[in-house]
Amino acid sequence: MRTKEWDKAYQEALTFQDAFGEDSECYNQLLTSLAPPDGMLKPESVGATINSTGSESAPVFTVDGNTLFFCGKQREGSMGGEDIFVSTKTADGWTTPELVENLNTAGGHEAPEGISADGNQMLLFSSGNLCISEKTTSGWSQPQALPNTINRLRWQADARITADGKAIILPREPAILPALISIVAVATRWHLGPRPKISAP
Repeated sequence: MRTKEWDKAYQEALTFQDAFGEDSECYNQLLTSLAPPDGMLKPESVGATINSTGSESAPVFTVDGNTLFFCGKQREGSMGGEDIFVSTKTADGWTTPELVENLNTAGGHEAPEGISADGNQMLLFSSGNLCISEKTTSGWSQPQALPNTINRLRWQADARITADGKAIILPREPAILPALISIVAVATRWHLGPRPKISAP
């Protein structure tokens, strides 16, 4: 998918059809999202307001598509390293990205990983760890690292938060399991959960 070879991704997903069966709603939604459209997918630039002479990566949209969080490096307003910026979509296009100060550290490496559907919880990467931040009336709270049951690797990243904000899906060492799901226990306390069916070979 990173190389935008959508047809190959679709064909790969089809190889798991027997494992999921015809009645798996989740699997069928995946196939629908990967199915080749009537025409080729044509990525469009979000424009020079977002894209700079530095680098931009890890885009995360709110569910309504009107707010974009992303990781920026060597761009105006940066604290050094990699930082999280935010931009809002208006009738005239995207606003000038602003640094989300509470989510960043000077010279550190931060990037958004996902945001809950209500927009009140952000899963983010911060210098090797997965963290959670809560949206408050005064902005985003200081990120809190998830416990070492989650942050087991020296570089724990590439996780996603579910729409309801109650679970995250993250990669794990192949020697243990290809993927694990972690579920909210109480408030911000997380524990390691069972292997989800989506990981089935």
